[in-house]
Amino acid sequence: MKRITKRIVSALSVCAMFTASLPISESAAAENVQPRGSYHVYGDIDNDGMITGSDATLTLHASTIFENLTGSSDLPVEYAVARPSVYFRDIETPVPQAADTNCDGVINNDDAMDILNYYTLLSSGGSSLEGYNGNCGKVFFIQ
Repeated sequence: MKRITKRIVSALSVCAMFTASLPISESAAAENVQPRGSYHVYGDIDNDGMITGSDATLTLHASTIFENLTGSSDLPVEYAVARPSVYFRDIETPVPQAADTNCDGVINNDDAMDILNYYTLLSSGGSSLEGYNGNCGKVFFIQ
């Protein structure tokens, strides 16, 4: 009887240690996924109504997080949309789709450079964006 009790206790201990080692995941409902049927602006990742250098930094940071996890710096937009709290930490209502400024389906350094170029053109004092051919500042709709 003692042997059986020891085995049961041992098995329960192993199960408890295994369960404790599993990562705790948040439910998808806890994520701040943007609602369908809403309008946003390319380049405004933090959804504050302005395109700034911090939006470019957020894009680079998200790409770097993905690269650290996978080895690729091309973060698929659907991954960022599915888990914005992983890629856009400390942002209350991020819009991951706004980071894909060239609409190629991935968020990477090219998008960050596009946002930074747009911000530089705006902050240089001119209201004209001559020579800028990107999507930053354009409105898009999340279906």
